[in-house]
Amino acid sequence: PWGTPLSPSEWYSYVPKNRSKIEFWIGAIWNNQMDQGNKTTMNTYKHILRKHGVTLIKRGGSRVNINGLSDSRNSQLVRKSRFGATIVGDWQKNASYIPCRLFKNITFGVAPISNMKAPIFINNKNGFIDNLQDLIDFTISESDNEKLLRLESARDDLRMFTYEENIKRIIKVLANR
Repeated sequence: PWGTPLSPSEWYSYVPKNRSKIEFWIGAIWNNQMDQGNKTTMNTYKHILRKHGVTLIKRGGSRVNINGLSDSRNSQLVRKSRFGATIVGDWQKNASYIPCRLFKNITFGVAPISNMKAPIFINNKNGFIDNLQDLIDFTISESDNEKLLRLESARDDLRMFTYEENIKRIIKVLANR
C-alpha cells in the first residue's frame, strides 16, 4: 500500500463530522476502456449524497488534467467535508486496491469510511461497507465518540505505513539480499 507522507507527529487532530452540506472529492473521477475507474460508482455516490442534501464537489487533478492540491489544502477540504469517504470503483474493489486517499484522510483526522473491503492491516472493520447507501446510513448514525475510537484504532494500524517506515522496510530487505 501507498502509505502516508506525514509522520505521526504531523497528523491532524480528530475532526468531529459536521453537518456540512458539502462532500469534497480530492482527485480523479475517471474510467477507461477496461472499466477500471470509479466514475460509475462516484455517480451513484453523488446521487445518494444528494438524497441527504449533500453536494459532491470535485477538486484536484486527474491523469489527464494535472491540477493537484497540496497536502495542506487537501486536508482543509477533507476536514470540511461531511464524510471524508474513500470511494472506489468496482474494479478497484475487486482488486483490493488501497487508494492513498484512505491513508491521507486518516492522517487528516477523519475516521475512515469506504465501500472497499477493509484492508487486512485495519483491525476495526467498521466503516467499510460495500453498499453506498448503507455506508452513508452507518456514518450518519454513528456517534462522534464511535468515530473517534475508529480513527484512533486506524491510526494505530497506520503507523507502520508512513513513507519513513516503508523506506526502512525497503532498506532492510535490500540489506538482507
